[in-house]
Amino acid sequence: MKKLKLLKIPPILSSVYKKKLLFDGAISAAIIIVVYSIAATFDINEKWIEWSEKYEQWEIDELPFGLSVFAFAMVWFAWRRLQDLKKINRALSLAQQSLLSEIAQRKQAEKLEAETRHKIEKNMRIQQLRNARDSVIQEMGEFLMFAHSKTEIINIAVQRTQEVLPFESGAIYEYQGDTLKYLQGWGDFRQDISSNLEDYTCWASRRFQAHIETFLEDTSPLCAHAMPGFQSICVPILTPKGMWGIFYFCRSAQTDEDQQELDIGIQEINRLAKSITDALGLHLHNLFLKEQLTLESMKDPLTGILNRRGLKQMVHERNLLGNPELNFAVLLFDIDHFKSFNDRYGHDMGDRAIISVVEAVNNMMRSEDIFCRHGGEEFVLIFSDICSENVIRRAEGIRRLVEDKTIEIGQEKSKKLTISIGIAIYPEHGNTYEQLFEHADKALYFAKQHGRNQVVDYEQFLQSS
Repeated sequence: MKKLKLLKIPPILSSVYKKKLLFDGAISAAIIIVVYSIAATFDINEKWIEWSEKYEQWEIDELPFGLSVFAFAMVWFAWRRLQDLKKINRALSLAQQSLLSEIAQRKQAEKLEAETRHKIEKNMRIQQLRNARDSVIQEMGEFLMFAHSKTEIINIAVQRTQEVLPFESGAIYEYQGDTLKYLQGWGDFRQDISSNLEDYTCWASRRFQAHIETFLEDTSPLCAHAMPGFQSICVPILTPKGMWGIFYFCRSAQTDEDQQELDIGIQEINRLAKSITDALGLHLHNLFLKEQLTLESMKDPLTGILNRRGLKQMVHERNLLGNPELNFAVLLFDIDHFKSFNDRYGHDMGDRAIISVVEAVNNMMRSEDIFCRHGGEEFVLIFSDICSENVIRRAEGIRRLVEDKTIEIGQEKSKKLTISIGIAIYPEHGNTYEQLFEHADKALYFAKQHGRNQVVDYEQFLQSS
């Protein structure tokens, strides 16, 4: 900033002023000398005395003429000095006013500079905090990209959100039908509000945008999420398939000064919440697509049951071969004389026959059982936690159920189907999937060679060999 330059007033006895004094003194002396000379020449002293006698009341006669002249010169000299002093006082007054004005301008400039510096520092802090929050959201997106389940996605979103948004409570809800189900959250209110959402659609889901509400005690709430004395924000979690759920936030209605100063206002919170829910919705949809593709790749498109890949994946997930204490059975069966049936009635009727068999077997399935179309008219069943006697009994039940079903072929004709079943039991007949499948296949081949439409286990095959 430009430094203030003080106005320098020249001293009274400066060189110029000294010259002026000498000049005025010389003039005064010259006047005195001239007057004395004239008085001596024309005898003015006697006339002065005569004239002064007329004015005795003023006592002028007592004042010598020379002294009078000298007094007059001094009066003139003093008058000149008085005029100089007035000029100097005016100059000093103007200088003082200029100095005060410049001081006031300097103070105003310093104040403006301090305010500008404070605003710059504040904006820098705000920008740094925004960058930090955006960095957390970006990092959250990177974690979400590699999440393998919905639970992981929700857990990552909840953890990262607490680092970004200054809220005392929060929760993620998922729409299941027409109700919202609480999944995960933090704070004190996540459980309290869950009971209010069973038969209520939040305003965020009604408007498909964030709903912000401050519920004071003397007002009535619009949204079921609103809590007395708190500010509630409901942000919809949207996916390309529609409304997935709601991300709910809650904090005290009294925002502290630090938050106001650092611009953690409602607009910034709304921006951050939308960024979080957008990322959350995107990765939830990506997970859904991934699961759908995985599921479709593991299922047979004709029957809807597992295919060969799905069977191996299910055996691996349940770790059936990793615990020798488990008992499970592998059943391999196919439709008897299916090739001739397919050649005679066509592929459409063949597909109907396969679907009919699958429907019959599904009626005998338990939740822990695994059913797979291994290829063509060949199927695999895995019965978990079952003894040998029950395996034979259940397999016979499936065989009879298929045998009792008929397929309408057309022109009031129907056809019955039968199946042959081969069984291998873990760990008695093998310790690996390949061994069990091979032994079940040998038992199936034995059943087909000895009349079909029957159940044969690997133990029976060994005894007959």
